[in-house]
Amino acid sequence: MDVLTFTDAAAFAALVGPVIDRYPAFSSVLASNLDQTRHDPGAGGHWYLLQDGGEPVAAAMRTPPYPLFVTPAPDPPRAMAALAEAVARVSPALPGVNGPVAVSQAFADQWQRTTGRHPGRTLGERLYEITAPPGLVDVPGQARLATTADLAHAVAWATEFNREALPHQAGIDAEPAVRRRLARGRLLFWEVEGRPVSMAGTSRVITGVSRVGAVYTPKENRRNGFGAAATVAATRQGFDDGAERCILYADLANPTSNGIYRALGYRPVGDGLLITFT
Repeated sequence: MDVLTFTDAAAFAALVGPVIDRYPAFSSVLASNLDQTRHDPGAGGHWYLLQDGGEPVAAAMRTPPYPLFVTPAPDPPRAMAALAEAVARVSPALPGVNGPVAVSQAFADQWQRTTGRHPGRTLGERLYEITAPPGLVDVPGQARLATTADLAHAVAWATEFNREALPHQAGIDAEPAVRRRLARGRLLFWEVEGRPVSMAGTSRVITGVSRVGAVYTPKENRRNGFGAAATVAATRQGFDDGAERCILYADLANPTSNGIYRALGYRPVGDGLLITFT
């Protein structure tokens, strides 16, 4: 197994297409970040392409300060042994790895052998997809696009979302990501009588996939269906923009959100695992 390392997102994009096409749902995070980086060259980061017999079979990315993100890979122990060596050369202080369960576990095992750093906290997630727009839900209010005038409000909610749902991102400044969503028209508020009560975001459609994320409802507004309504609105936006499928991740430890997404028509694709390193 060979690993090619890139700092030029355009050069990586020219070769990684077969991997994204093979795993469209599990590669969505990588594909959308690649698209974003190509439009913002100052974002930085490293990109990895795994080849077997000269054929691209898997990929990974590291955009600081986030963990390594890895797509599915054949023969995870062998593939992750090669990837860990390549990553250790440029990111020895890697904070963690995120990807399909078998891939994340194989990388963490090899990372410990390569660097001596032990796996620490883990977070299990289920990847869901839907292939047709969901029906509207009977919830008071309506969706609207958030604008730059909503920046402070959206950043505060995104910060709370990271703290609750993504503890590994709790210390990361949420504002840059929110600004990008606002600039691209990719953040929705669900409002009741003109007051935002929930939010959800979408990614641009890449290879037929739009990813719904940052679904957040403040505690005082929960148990009213607002999160479900925001999710439906964001999902329908993805299909309106030409998506063939929309995907989202849900924390396996949160049965409420998993139940809501299933009720809306989302179906499981597989499980992912985030592993941090001590």
